[in-house]
Amino acid sequence: MTQKILSTFFFLLFFQQLSFSRPKRNEGIKHDPAAKTITITVPGKRLSIVIDYSSGCVIKQLNIKGNNILSHSGVYTGIETKNGTFTSNNHHNNIKITETPNGITLTGISYGDAALTATETWNFKLTGSKILWDITRQYNNTTQLEDQAFPKWNFAGLSVWKGGIIDNGGMVWCKYLEQVNDTYGVHTGGATFWNAKSGDALQITAKPGAGNVIASKYSHSVKNEFTCTQLVTNTPLQQRYNLSRFVSKKADVFAPFEVKKGKVSAHFELQYEDYFTKYSRGTLTSIDADAVRELMNTTGRYGVVDNNIIGANGWLTNWKCLHEPFFAQIGMAVDDKNYTRNLSATLNQERDQAMLPNGRVLSRWHNEPGDEIPGTYDAKTGYYEAMWGYTVDSQTGYLINTSEQFDLNGDVAWLKSHQQSCEKALEWLLKRDSNNNGIFEMVNNNVAEKKASDWLDIVYAGYENAFVNAQLYEALNLWANCEKVLGNQQKSVYYTAVAQRLKTAMNKPVEEGGFWSAAKRQYVYWRDKDSSVHGDNLVTPVNFAVIAFGICDDPQRIALILDQVEQRTTAEKLFHWPLCFDSFRREEVQGGNWPFPKYENGDIFPTWGYLGIRAYAQYNKGIALKYVNNILEQQGYAIGYGR
Repeated sequence: MTQKILSTFFFLLFFQQLSFSRPKRNEGIKHDPAAKTITITVPGKRLSIVIDYSSGCVIKQLNIKGNNILSHSGVYTGIETKNGTFTSNNHHNNIKITETPNGITLTGISYGDAALTATETWNFKLTGSKILWDITRQYNNTTQLEDQAFPKWNFAGLSVWKGGIIDNGGMVWCKYLEQVNDTYGVHTGGATFWNAKSGDALQITAKPGAGNVIASKYSHSVKNEFTCTQLVTNTPLQQRYNLSRFVSKKADVFAPFEVKKGKVSAHFELQYEDYFTKYSRGTLTSIDADAVRELMNTTGRYGVVDNNIIGANGWLTNWKCLHEPFFAQIGMAVDDKNYTRNLSATLNQERDQAMLPNGRVLSRWHNEPGDEIPGTYDAKTGYYEAMWGYTVDSQTGYLINTSEQFDLNGDVAWLKSHQQSCEKALEWLLKRDSNNNGIFEMVNNNVAEKKASDWLDIVYAGYENAFVNAQLYEALNLWANCEKVLGNQQKSVYYTAVAQRLKTAMNKPVEEGGFWSAAKRQYVYWRDKDSSVHGDNLVTPVNFAVIAFGICDDPQRIALILDQVEQRTTAEKLFHWPLCFDSFRREEVQGGNWPFPKYENGDIFPTWGYLGIRAYAQYNKGIALKYVNNILEQQGYAIGYGR
């Protein structure tokens, strides 16, 4: 009898412990079966969603601090075939709801036609401050789709967010989706959308299921909504219009694609972010830190066209100039591991696709032909040689960006993978010294050829170009340090010696074959093969480069140049340094740009301003700081890159 009582006692005790340990239903998830709605709210109530399954399945509200930011369309999934568009927010009668202690699952979501049916399960969980959403889709057939929503987020308008910081380091700027159906498509899934006035931000983390890949497109809908659409596929999507990532007035940026019979899935995490805190630039003495934050999250990221394509010309133009050396420096300022990772991949792709066997680095990437030397455009990769001439600073641009990218990623194995290609790129240019004077020559010989040789493709600089040679000096020194890291001391010493000889040659007076003009108190731009001197019109990138890179280390010369530039800039009441202070001669520039300048809104290029800041920072920090603040104060600074 005693044994029976004890057994009953222990059974009751075990049952009691079992009931106490049973997890309680998450109080942040509320199901209203009568209204057929599910409300999920994070602790603190800064983020909540309302799922409506009364006539289909749709997230009809996404509330930030109690304010719904979605349009009437909400968030839904769907497919588009040649026969029509089918979505989850159509009427369904067999949706089943399963509640669990930590979440809720909706099954039986089905849409399509006789040719293809998609059946979905939506699983939601509330974990800390995040709402987790898993979508599993079953296709009953293998077929081709024109488009897909996996899912599609329809925000109330283009003013809800200033833009979205994409998880490849780039950004979508809502104001650039100006016209209906303007669309930007990228091969990645997540973004953080932000409002620069309120400081509210929504982070959407997106991960495809095993064996799948994800892409996104951002668009201005016919209802004047700002939309974000994810697409989950078995293989990476191709572009519909050439290689265009941005297309105007077209919502179908991606080409048709095949879906296979079976399952695909994706995982999404929704989280409120305090934008001001997360993207704070800290305390910047005498500088507007908020303006720096917005500059870095807009203009600084705008040059990311897509995965493996980071430049400065940007996604709106579908252009990237390889003959620009400052992409790693932009990455340092942006300070985003996603940008850094993407730039490493970008340089990998350029090594593999934009470098010719002889070491020549093609100068540009574009979404379509029309800007190239005939026969040089690769329709598959988008790389080509610019029609304006062989812009030789694509050699130095690749070297400088690779060297400085190593400073950011610290990956010796990655650097090693670029050793041979960087050496080839250098040797291609170092062979170009036919008169053995230590200054390296361009492909074009004189202004009569009407060809360019550097980034400023409207000026017919050629033969011995001080701007390109200054960049080569920087590239030689940077890469010499990389060779040392990689254990090749002999190469390091060699490149350093070549740089020193180049420095000596460049500093010679123009009368002796160098670039220094004592009469003009400046370094001239170039010398043609006939020894005629050109570009003594105080060209700022040339004169800033020789100082910033350390070619000119004569204090007297530095003062003559920088004092003259400051006097001219102040006298003309400019907020930033122009390309030059006096005009080129008519025969020295492309005809459509005469009288000079007719180019880029007064010929001001803030991206190249880093050379000026670097030059003045050594000479007069107050002047350098003044121009930093001048740029930040400009309301129209958004695009000032160049091409």
